[in-house]
Amino acid sequence: MNKKIDYYVSLLEQIEQKVSDPQKAIAVLQQIGKDCRMEKIQSERAQDNSTDELATPKQLEFLKDLGVDVKPGLTKQEASDLIAEAKEGQ
Repeated sequence: MNKKIDYYVSLLEQIEQKVSDPQKAIAVLQQIGKDCRMEKIQSERAQDNSTDELATPKQLEFLKDLGVDVKPGLTKQEASDLIAEAKEGQ
């Protein structure tokens, strides 16, 4: 645990040197953490065997709420990718 803390403190110090604002450095560090978690989730989903299953009603409803046109037979993985793309475009 201490190694992780040391790593994050070091990373924060490096970011602070580049942005010269402690609040911005913290925000950047938080975003890096979010990006890492999202990459891990996407990687796990890519390895998931459920990629051939049809999208869930919840996914389809969310896509509709995001204004995305949905084709019949959309898979869970395709729906997940479309949701991620739509959210990035917001």
